[in-house]
Amino acid sequence: MTIKSKNSKSSYYINWLWIIGISSMLLILLLFVIVKFSRLPDISEMDNPKYEFSTIIYDINTKEIGKHFKYNRVWTTFEELNPHVVNALVATEDIRFFGHSGIDARSTVRALFYMGKKRRGFNNYPTVGKTFFY
Repeated sequence: MTIKSKNSKSSYYINWLWIIGISSMLLILLLFVIVKFSRLPDISEMDNPKYEFSTIIYDINTKEIGKHFKYNRVWTTFEELNPHVVNALVATEDIRFFGHSGIDARSTVRALFYMGKKRRGFNNYPTVGKTFFY
């Protein structure tokens, strides 16, 4: 009698393992389908972003008399930025920014292990910024 109960208990666990395994595969498949049909930017949009700068209005003597803009943006190179601004951005986003290639493996593993409960995990913005500017 104990042999039968032992077999039924092991088959119970095996059935649950199958259910969890198949459910995991279906969840991953669903995630791929959602990503496939979601509105993701094209590679051309990532390579050639649309910049919206202000239009500067000059008088006849080339003196600036005004600006017309939706967003008041001015083109600035990385070298023109104050180093304190760059350090502040890196400190708020990713303290190990200069130590990895764009994806922080330590933060990714922590995010997966704690499922986002302990910290924010990782953020894509430093990765995108690093891809474009470094």
